[in-house]
Amino acid sequence: MGGMKAEARRTRIQSVDTNRKSEHLTVSPRRVTAQAAAENLHRKNEACGSWSDFPPGLVSGGNEGSLAINRRNTMKSIKPAALLALLVLTAPFAGAQWLTYNLPPLSSPFGVGTMGHLSDGRYLYAATGQAWIQDAWASASFTELAAGSYYFDPSFVAVANDSLAYIGSGGWGATDILSLNPSTPASPDSAPYGPPVQNYRAVVYDATSLYIGGGFGSGTNMFSSPNHAIGLFDGTTNRIVIDNISAFSAGFDRDAAGNLYVASSDDNTVYFFTAAQLASALDDGPLDLNDGVPLFTFQTTSSVAVDGLGRIWASGYLTTGIEVYDPNLDLSSIFTPGASNENYLVLSFERDGVAYVGWLNNADWDTDADMVYGYAEASALVVPEPSSVALLALGVGTLAMVLRARRKG
Repeated sequence: MGGMKAEARRTRIQSVDTNRKSEHLTVSPRRVTAQAAAENLHRKNEACGSWSDFPPGLVSGGNEGSLAINRRNTMKSIKPAALLALLVLTAPFAGAQWLTYNLPPLSSPFGVGTMGHLSDGRYLYAATGQAWIQDAWASASFTELAAGSYYFDPSFVAVANDSLAYIGSGGWGATDILSLNPSTPASPDSAPYGPPVQNYRAVVYDATSLYIGGGFGSGTNMFSSPNHAIGLFDGTTNRIVIDNISAFSAGFDRDAAGNLYVASSDDNTVYFFTAAQLASALDDGPLDLNDGVPLFTFQTTSSVAVDGLGRIWASGYLTTGIEVYDPNLDLSSIFTPGASNENYLVLSFERDGVAYVGWLNNADWDTDADMVYGYAEASALVVPEPSSVALLALGVGTLAMVLRARRKG
């Protein structure tokens, strides 16, 4: 929607605080549905628990999910000994929950790696013109897919089902998206999936269609601005569903209900779009960011994933670990799985009804750079991370003792 007609339909409905600034958002009626859905997300605590389990006054949800300390209530209700006990109880669990594997290294200093998962949890890993399938769940061994007459950067791996996956060739312009059968690595039958199209990122819409992010829509190529839009591509036609997202590419993901979580690289904010909005865009014209609900502003959003508990994960190049925001609790945290932090790619998948969060991380950009894959059950990844809560508790306990010493003095 654009022009005077769209402007007439828009209504100023709320003031939203972001991590960077407060601003009034102009919202169209198509956004109201998403706003209601986002509010429902905040009301759902069944899956992730509640802060009611903690002593009153210890923590409260701060601006955009930051963790805040209510010092006044804490001084009245929390004793330093209790806070020290919390430190002792939570410290052993911090940083020990990831299972990790070494994967084939990068074969080019300009290459990247990416990954998708089959229904049994096995990974399909691609990097610099090669692809590998994990031999069995939780196995350290893998099998390379037979080479085809193709090249990919790659930009994404999207698994539709156990016998159909897509790999984006990436690159600067319009390139092939390849379809293949990951379950038959000796003969994966790789072939171009429709005409070339620029592809930064993609997620599965159905067995024959993908949501693709690239420089199309209002951005006719990657050098135009904005150049990041999302289209629904069926192998023949690319229909724009969200336009004018940002000047450069960013991550996005789709949850089990068909909603999209779309990041803008302009401000690293993730916006929420309902499945109903996306369906209407096919008939009424593309949405834009004003039609979405801003959920949280991350440190970076080149990679975005939504886990089975409804939490949003984001990561990227040379950032401090992997950041997560829980809209049910309105809290965020940062996980740093490994000592090396060159380029995290965050992933989410399910196996036998259990939700998992995974990541890829290349140690550097040199040829033969180590590539590490890690994953954990989503329910084991507490937000905030236990070590964060422990450190906050220790800080409050120290403050309480200092204040008490001053009063006695």
